Amino acid sequence: LVFAVGGDGGEPCPEHGVVSICGRRREMEDAVAMMPSFVASNDGVYHFFGVYDGHGGSQAVPYCKDRLHVAVAEEIRLT
Repeated sequence: LVFAVGGDGGEPCPEHGVVSICGRRREMEDAVAMMPSFVASNDGVYHFFGVYDGHGGSQAVPYCKDRLHVAVAEEIRLT
């Protein structure tokens, strides 16, 4: 989830938090990324919240968690 708040960045980031529960698998394969105020543009300050589901394999999860918000920020800056 990515959203902008205010044109001048004066509005605070909404309250947020996370809870993770490991299900039947031995290891947690999911991840969460929270980057409040991760990029600013003429439209306002953007916040990034990502939930990544491992679907039986955790290799892609850390890659996406570490890089997806960077790609989104580049796209916001280009527009």
